[in-house]
Amino acid sequence: MDEPGQATTGDDHQSASGHDQENFQLLTRAARFTAIAGTIFSLLTMVSFGLLPAMPGPSATVEDVAKFADSSAQGIVRIVALYLMPFACIAFVWFIVALRMWIPQRTSRRVDILLSNIQLVSGTVFLVLFSAASAAMSISAVVVERDDGSFNAVASYAFPQYGGALFFVFAIRMGAMFVFSTSGIGKQTGVLPRWLVLLGYAVGLVMLLSASFNRALIFVFPVWTLLISVTIFIHARKLASKRLATLNLAEPPPSPFDASPTSTTREPGEGEQ
Repeated sequence: MDEPGQATTGDDHQSASGHDQENFQLLTRAARFTAIAGTIFSLLTMVSFGLLPAMPGPSATVEDVAKFADSSAQGIVRIVALYLMPFACIAFVWFIVALRMWIPQRTSRRVDILLSNIQLVSGTVFLVLFSAASAAMSISAVVVERDDGSFNAVASYAFPQYGGALFFVFAIRMGAMFVFSTSGIGKQTGVLPRWLVLLGYAVGLVMLLSASFNRALIFVFPVWTLLISVTIFIHARKLASKRLATLNLAEPPPSPFDASPTSTTREPGEGEQ
């Protein structure tokens, strides 16, 4: 008869094993969501701004604005505004939530509350400003389509300029705060490799201190997000491989006394004439 202490020890071991399995499933699910959402946001953002044609600048005349409004480029602007940009914003919402779910599951260290709150607030404000800037830069094309081709020179000139200022002056700096806070959390908890932390600080400085309206600056943040997503995905794959190898090693070897159902034992002399 088993002793009570032995039964309790076995139950505790089984409970701990089940708890570890649950934590592993939460970790892999959070890593998968973070990688997928971050990749979708990065690709949609880069494709969107890559497809957007160069809009009339501050020195453009009314004729230049009218010519751009009547060009075939307006169709591309409408596609980007109605389909690509909104889904990029939705993907970034999932990225923020999944990333904040993945970090506590990835490490046993306590995340700094200040950095965690800055990450949440800056990511949310960036998302709002990014959405507003995207809408302002593309609203003229959508209005022209809905109003049967009617053209308003003032609106077609002012809104894209307002959207560009909103993104390059405000949104990109909120993005820099998100990069700084995420890199700081990664350094503090060790969830990100050192090279990615240092790269994040460099990216944050460029976004924070840049006073340029160069379109190339738009791609800095989605490229960094893509690197974060790929790194998390690769780590999750390695972790899953290690756990699978550990489970295989933990399996007991087959007992030599386990007879195969199809095998038969012949007695000495059986079958002999």
